[in-house]
Amino acid sequence: MKKNIYEIFDEFELATSKQERIKVLQDNASHYFLKFLKNAFDPNIQFYINKFPDNYIEPDTFPGLRYAGIESEIHKAYLFEKGNETADKLTPEKQNQLLVQLLESFEPREADFFVRMLSKNIKVKHLTINLIKETFPTLL
Repeated sequence: MKKNIYEIFDEFELATSKQERIKVLQDNASHYFLKFLKNAFDPNIQFYINKFPDNYIEPDTFPGLRYAGIESEIHKAYLFEKGNETADKLTPEKQNQLLVQLLESFEPREADFFVRMLSKNIKVKHLTINLIKETFPTLL
């Protein structure tokens, strides 16, 4: 079973050495996790969204009980990406509506990390662009 993004980053922050942190990243190098890292760290990818929408309502679900997760919905990040033909045609109101629907289908911590990815500020201790490049040299 795939881990949630926040579970991977919790494990990463508990690692006590650089080598352990690299191992956590490598052990979780699924397609969706690598796409998340690319979206979060690639300076060539920018998003229209940089904060939670004002009309977002946090679902009251328990961890593990959700409609969707980042692993199944990461492909929808293009809807908020600057320079993407589809995203560029969407009004800010429509992007907001799509983002709220997406975030409300996630567990709250997953939603938080999705917004952190869009804002390019994931706030994970010891996780840097240099470490990403060292661990996955062809990713960025």
